[in-house]
Amino acid sequence: FSQLPVMEDGHSIGSLRDNRVMAAVLEDRSLLDSPVSEIMEPSFPVVPHTCDVSIAIRHLKDARAILIEDYGIIGGMLTRHDLVEFT
Repeated sequence: FSQLPVMEDGHSIGSLRDNRVMAAVLEDRSLLDSPVSEIMEPSFPVVPHTCDVSIAIRHLKDARAILIEDYGIIGGMLTRHDLVEFT
């Protein structure tokens, strides 16, 4: 993985990026025993599954990934890499 959402009760509460996690742990190994909340970043944007690709592109200009919501449930994640493969 290169990025993951942090979920609680079905809702995104934050995110993790592998390079940031590794950098933090290399600097402070005690983080390996810490809660995820100690190193997580803000949540990825959440968009409905019916949103237009142009909206996804707009979000992905600032965020490394977006979460796709279907009937109130996060059912997928779209990354910049995914979008490049799509276009």
